[in-house]
Amino acid sequence: MSLQSIAIDSLLALSVWVTLGTGRLSLAGPGFMACGAYVAGAASQLVGESFWVCAAAAAAASWATGLIVDRCTRRLLAAPYAIATLSIALAVPMIAQALRGARTSPHPGLSLFAAIACLAAGIAAVALTRDRQRFAAGAAAAGLAGALFWAAGDSFAQ
Repeated sequence: MSLQSIAIDSLLALSVWVTLGTGRLSLAGPGFMACGAYVAGAASQLVGESFWVCAAAAAAASWATGLIVDRCTRRLLAAPYAIATLSIALAVPMIAQALRGARTSPHPGLSLFAAIACLAAGIAAVALTRDRQRFAAGAAAAGLAGALFWAAGDSFAQ
């Protein structure tokens, strides 16, 4: 198992854990990861594949989407909340797949340092977040996981 896959799994676990701090179970992490991967891939076409800019765009897009989703689901009871967040986890990857098309080759800017830096950024975002934005911080962490997944290309399929 590579450090990149450990960082991706850790960021996804962090996205679930931070939302549990509010007393709710969110299953939206994979959806926000797909959002981050899609945004990173789209941003790479605009910024010449600068990994750091793409990762920041992925985290920012997932954070903003997380704020919107949290606003829409905040008043739901526990079971409907979990179902609503699960629908995000199921729908967003399918939408991103349809928009993105085929995967590209592995990103040359990905390194062990990039995986560690993304993991540290996700942990810092969660640690510095207040209760009202914990869901969005979890979404940002999952978005960083998506950026790492995009940058790694198909290397995780092996």
